[in-house]
Amino acid sequence: RGGTCVQALARDAGQWLLLDATGREVARAAHVVLAAAGNTTALLGATRTADVRPFPDRVGLRPEALQPAEDGAAVRVLARRFAGDGHRLTLDLGGVAASLRWRQAAPAAGETVHVRLDPAGAVVFDDAGEPQVSERLP
Repeated sequence: RGGTCVQALARDAGQWLLLDATGREVARAAHVVLAAAGNTTALLGATRTADVRPFPDRVGLRPEALQPAEDGAAVRVLARRFAGDGHRLTLDLGGVAASLRWRQAAPAAGETVHVRLDPAGAVVFDDAGEPQVSERLP
């Protein structure tokens, strides 16, 4: 849902509700990862702290964690290169470059594509940089 601004989070029946500025639900999920720095407290509002688990600041994404998705987040293509039966795109994820295998008609650098994160391809690392198998995102 690219272009959607989440203004608040709430809990309902074990799910997180992502709400826009009018309080309308824009998404619902079992897990939400907040990477909003100073806005984390504002997003959580009156949410019970028992529902929130502190999370390390190091999460690694395997290239296969990003997948094309029409309803995904809009990201800019930085570069593309031929890679066998498709292309390898380098994407700008808010200032962080990420790689994606693209088997559709390949966009040029500067164009926008829509992607989604498959949480199975995300790995949490501890302070020593070791992957935490039990902390793989569901």
